Amino acid sequence: MPLLDRLFAQPIFASNDLFRDPKMPTKPVVTQLLQRLTDAGVLKQLREARGRRAQMLALVELVNLCEGKRVV
Repeated sequence: MPLLDRLFAQPIFASNDLFRDPKMPTKPVVTQLLQRLTDAGVLKQLREARGRRAQMLALVELVNLCEGKRVV
């Protein structure tokens, strides 16, 4: 549940922000959930992880719905 709450509160985010949140489950669990949501098309990767830079993800349908047009 903390992951869903976070996705709706901040629909565009860096994955490492989730890992620092004490309310989240362990890093491997969050990583697996993010991968499942990305594979299912719920999340879209905006930027790949590279070195110390975390990947950027977006809850696409929520962002587009709130903007009233396809933004992401």
